Amino acid sequence: MATDSSEYEQFIAKLINDIEATHRDIHFLCSGAKCRLMGGLGQKHQIDVAFEDRTFNPTKLVLIECKLNNPKYHVGPDVIKMLAFNGCDLAKNTKYPNDYLLIVCSTSAFTSGAKKLANALGMKLERVSFASDYTFRYENIILAAFGDGVRLGDDVSCTVHHADGTVD
Repeated sequence: MATDSSEYEQFIAKLINDIEATHRDIHFLCSGAKCRLMGGLGQKHQIDVAFEDRTFNPTKLVLIECKLNNPKYHVGPDVIKMLAFNGCDLAKNTKYPNDYLLIVCSTSAFTSGAKKLANALGMKLERVSFASDYTFRYENIILAAFGDGVRLGDDVSCTVHHADGTVD
């Protein structure tokens, strides 16, 4: 399972690279198992995906926890608590911005406790499939893909709802 988890982390990191192409000022810090950032308390924290988004004023440190789980098992409050502590400690290190945004990406659903705690802490929860069909939201950007179930003779259409309220 370790290989699958690291592949999911790299998949999410690639989505962040795709967001960078939308002209957000993103400074990628690191991703994967070797991504260890030093907190203000002197403890290193393993972060799945970390970057600074300089589009915000002030700049935000963005930390993403990736959970590649069996759909039967939902992500619980323990993941929320761990990421919240890591974010708080990393923001105390003067090397990083003291404003931060925390995101949990998972292939599984979230328990009601995780949702309640994340909402109270202002944390974003994203259910992002690790397949050809996925949706990932970051601020005003939505990245989406759909599978290859379309054949040449199929009549395909879609409606695009833009962040500015327009529809195509």
